[in-house]
Amino acid sequence: MKRIIAVVLLSVLALAGCSKASDTKTNTTGGNTGYSQEEIDRAFVATLEQKGMPASDAAYAIETAHKVCTVLDSGTTFREFMMGVLSQPNVDATMTGYIVGAAIAAYCPSHLNEIQ
Repeated sequence: MKRIIAVVLLSVLALAGCSKASDTKTNTTGGNTGYSQEEIDRAFVATLEQKGMPASDAAYAIETAHKVCTVLDSGTTFREFMMGVLSQPNVDATMTGYIVGAAIAAYCPSHLNEIQ
């Protein structure tokens, strides 16, 4: 799974232009979700694990998830993002979809309408 997360991260960095803004951890809903950042992080990691993707490096997976949201917040569409990720060799579309979908649900639910 770490390889897929690495491919997602490389695509994020390419689309974001490696800007400093990608280091910001935000929830783009703009409001209080009622959950702490730690609870959201645990739910994200648990979601990956439920799909059979053990997050051996949870911090790396969480960081990548935040960067996915930064790219989407910058105006890149979900479709454009996924096309970039899936153009990489040896990428499992299903696993990538779970990772990106879980990232959006946890950290930038304002983009859920793009994947529904």
